[in-house]
Amino acid sequence: MSTHTGTGVSTAKGGGQSWSSYWTPQIPTGLTATVISDIVIKVDWTNVDTSGDGAKVYISTDNVNFTLKATVALGVATVNAESLTAGTKYYFYVVSYKGTVESDASTVVSATSSIVIGEIFNDTFDSLAVGWKTDKIGDGTIGVSSGDLTYSRTGNGDFASKIYYDTLGMTLLENWELEVVEKIASMGNTTYGLYIGFANPTAFASVRNVIAGVLLNNTGGSGALSIWDHTTNNWSSSGTINMTIQNNDRIRLRFNRTKNVFTLYAKNITTDSQEYSFAHTFPVNVTNAELLATVGYPCIQNLGGSVKVEYFKWSSTDYKNVNFAMIGDSITTGYTASVIANSYSKLLQANSGYKNIILAAQASRTDEIALAMPEILRINPQKALILIGINDFKLDTKTLAQIKTAYQNMITSLTNAGITPVFLTVLPNSAESEVADFNTWLKATYSAYDVVDIYAQLVGVAPAINATYSGDGLHPNDAGHGLIYDTIVAQLPELL
Repeated sequence: MSTHTGTGVSTAKGGGQSWSSYWTPQIPTGLTATVISDIVIKVDWTNVDTSGDGAKVYISTDNVNFTLKATVALGVATVNAESLTAGTKYYFYVVSYKGTVESDASTVVSATSSIVIGEIFNDTFDSLAVGWKTDKIGDGTIGVSSGDLTYSRTGNGDFASKIYYDTLGMTLLENWELEVVEKIASMGNTTYGLYIGFANPTAFASVRNVIAGVLLNNTGGSGALSIWDHTTNNWSSSGTINMTIQNNDRIRLRFNRTKNVFTLYAKNITTDSQEYSFAHTFPVNVTNAELLATVGYPCIQNLGGSVKVEYFKWSSTDYKNVNFAMIGDSITTGYTASVIANSYSKLLQANSGYKNIILAAQASRTDEIALAMPEILRINPQKALILIGINDFKLDTKTLAQIKTAYQNMITSLTNAGITPVFLTVLPNSAESEVADFNTWLKATYSAYDVVDIYAQLVGVAPAINATYSGDGLHPNDAGHGLIYDTIVAQLPELL
């Protein structure tokens, strides 16, 4: 590596000047480098120089050719090195400086930025017709232009009003990050708010679990951010971020989860202000078990005013190369099970020794899952358990031949990517004749793969409703989910 040679003067020079006329530089110590995301690494240090002008942070990818990354004022001992490249090892050192004079370099530290494999959303809002949904926006209006999502309300909204991406719900694993970049504007005397959270799939009329919020009055000024704690049904007391926000400023929110610790980061990108953050820890034994293990839909809310969402990314390195993904609709999410933990997908996830993920959406159809295939392929599961098709028949928008074609397209995308499909037959429902035809076709067409016949286990007396159903003739109850689980593991014990 190259050695940074300081130019601090530590001895008196000629001309009769006293010792105090010269700066004695202090070399920063205690450096650490912490990976924040795929594009951000945080550098901290101690031994802050009290007599200079501040510190400078240098960066390198080869531990030889260092360049200046950031300059901070006196008293600051932390820097977020941003705009990095995912999966790259970076080296850092820090110097104190006064004027043009720099101290000798600190020791070098390094860290490798993370690789985001499980990125469910990209940063372009191409259309609200595919994946993006609205619910109870009331007097609000939405639109997409130039890759930005605009959402306005002329009056106050409520927590049931939201825009969300439901092509796939997903398991909320232990480690993830949700990032939103939005440009804000107020309207009249209405307080504006952007909220990000997770919609409960079994009660998805309202947002549940963890919410971060930004509030702004009609003239701009101070924005307050906090975390909504559903265990207390109130804003958390862990901390609040107060930052200066003016109309038309661009704000970046990052919401990070590490097990049961949730950290909120906020930065005004327009003014390039410092990034504020605080963490809130939820108790492990919360009564709302969905907080720590569930399936949900990240979403955006607006309680009034106007917002332009420029970027919305959900990511987690936990998703990288999972053993198998369970792909399906409301049955896979656990809808109508007494608790989500009793759904067949959660039973498989809990009892397997592998890292697995649930990818499902309420009322989804085969062609919608096919549209979500880019997100599935990013996750790159080794196997995909597929239980999809009931809504294709119940909604009756396609012919049986069209349903089969959409199903084949979905499977072709998986197999072309090297993902092995595992098939579950469509469950019995009121469209019995078509379902029976489809299941016969499924077993014949994909006989080279594992096909688990859960239809045969669940079908009962006419009209195909028995004790394994919740009563609506469509969704299994706990006993039904248990029977699906038992049938899968009996045929495929290797999944455990």
